[in-house]
Formats: sequence, structure tokens, C-alpha cells
Amino acid sequence: MAALVPLLDNTLVVVAHPDDETLGCGCLMQRVGELRVAFATDGAPLDPQFWPKFQNRAHYASVRKLEACDALAYVDADQMEFLIDGAGKTFPDQALYRHLPEAALSLRSMVERVSPAAMITVAYEGGHPDHDCCNFLVNQVANQLGIPAWEMPLYHRALGGQRSQEFWDADGSESVLEPSYAEIKKKQQMLAAYSSQSEALKQFTSPLERFRPLSAERYDYFHPPHPGQLNYEAWGWPMSGADICASFADFLHSQVSADRRSA
Repeated sequence: MAALVPLLDNTLVVVAHPDDETLGCGCLMQRVGELRVAFATDGAPLDPQFWPKFQNRAHYASVRKLEACDALAYVDADQMEFLIDGAGKTFPDQALYRHLPEAALSLRSMVERVSPAAMITVAYEGGHPDHDCCNFLVNQVANQLGIPAWEMPLYHRALGGQRSQEFWDADGSESVLEPSYAEIKKKQQMLAAYSSQSEALKQFTSPLERFRPLSAERYDYFHPPHPGQLNYEAWGWPMSGADICASFADFLHSQVSADRRSA
């Protein structure tokens, strides 16, 4: 646990969807003194096939928000917030890559307001396009503001199918949290709060949580995280790794242009 001490004081967890935070660091969050959680999307895709049991997208988004409130009550989170655009609207699930500038502004505003000592986000691993965008956004904002950032794995595509809760490119810089029985039980209660996601959550069975520093140089966002097929490509979703990286490139180029104009 010595390596994870910087995450136990005042930490902002930034994830893509309600339930990502519990999957990735539900036990660690129980040890954090001052805990805040930011969701980059409202967890509701635009495509109705992803919420067949709900009246409409807004209804599904509201259910996911209530589930997040219930789950985070178990860890006495000091704050829960959703990133928003200039009109105060949340970003849809699976569409974060289309809204990077607005999401970055919202995240930076929150970070400047709450002044976390550290940030945690999901890994750049090609599991879900929103996860990869979260990693990119946190890397950018943390680097701009000089705040230590860490990452945690959720899932990625590997030979034989999907792998969960392990870094696809483990390099020895990882720290592993081995939770107590009480912490595991509370995490299970948090996961149970996400009843709308019960089927998807069954695949996540490891009690271990893994973390490592997210340095500004760790990833080349002009390229997908690995050369193999990405998870959401295997699922047949309409976006590709190249599309996500093109959005990253557009964002970075616009930042350079803005810096030149202000110089």
C-alpha cells in the first residue's frame, strides 16, 4: 500500500460511466479521506438498443444517476458530478469522443474548483471508446495543472476474448490493492446498487484492484492503445480506434493553435 498512499487523502476519480468507479476502485475508495467522483458521460447511449427496458434515453440516464448515488453512499463520497457542455447538458454514452473540447473544459473547471491532490481514471486499453477518452482527458488536464494522475484497468480485447481488471501492457509499475473481507463485501453492495447493469457486471470477479501512475508520456494518443482488434471494434460499434485517435489529434492540434494565438 505504500505506493498508493498519495491516493488516500483528497482524490478525484474520473470515469466514463456510473459503475466504472466501483469496478475499478470500489475498495480503494473506502480508504480515501476526501473522495469526489466525476462521470464523463451520463451512461445512456443514443441508440435505443442499449436501453430496451426503459421509456427513453432520459429515463435510462436518470436511473443510472440514481444508482450511482446509491453506490457512492456506501463510501460517503463527498461529491458526485457529471461533466457537462456549455448548455449544461451531459454527454451521451459512446459519444464522448465527439465532445472532447467541452468535456475538457468541464473537467478542468471542476479540478480547479475542488483542488484534488490526485486523480484516478480508467486505462487507455481499447475496451470502450469513452474509457479511452477519459484517460486522454485526465492526462491532458492533470498535466496542464500539475496534478498527479493514476490509472486503473477495466477490460480490453485479447486473444481468446475479453480480459478484465488487468493492464494489457503491465510493465512493473503497477501497485495491487488486496482488500479486506469487509472491503470486498462493501464493494459487492456497491455493485448491487447498479441493478440495471447486473448482467454486464457478472464478468468482473477479481477482488484485486490495480493502479499505476499515468504520466504525460505513457501513451501516444495518435495511435490506438495496441495493434490488435479493439474491444468495441469486435463488438461492431460504429466507431473505430482510428476515429477516436483522430478526435484526440484534432483536440491536440486545436490546443497548439490556441497556444500560438495567445503567445
